[in-house]
Amino acid sequence: MKSPLHRWLRLPRLALIALLPLAGGCDWEDDDDDEDFVPPAGQGALRVDNNTGDDIRVYVNGDLLGTTGDYSDRAFPLDPGLYRVVLDQKSGGRNYRDDVDIIVDRLTVLDIEIDNDFFDGDYDVEVYFD
Repeated sequence: MKSPLHRWLRLPRLALIALLPLAGGCDWEDDDDDEDFVPPAGQGALRVDNNTGDDIRVYVNGDLLGTTGDYSDRAFPLDPGLYRVVLDQKSGGRNYRDDVDIIVDRLTVLDIEIDNDFFDGDYDVEVYFD
């Protein structure tokens, strides 16, 4: 029969084995990220930077453009103009909605985080142009 000390000494080895895949370094960049997206000539683009653990559906003027995965970003080329944008958590109740401007040859960036308000829990979105 093994002593409790033997089991205790085994724990650090298990922890090291569990961390071994991280030894090669972390690659935070997702292959489908659009960080360096350049809008097509004569158009602008909406880039959604998802800094949450949620998959988020992106609607523009009522149409689903696509989904951005957790901790990734995605760009959607659009003609210049004013658009109604809705961000909807794929498996929950968080959301965001607002009108945003799309400017020719520029990115309109929606930088998304989870609102830390205990009673709210919606998305906190910073809008800027890149």
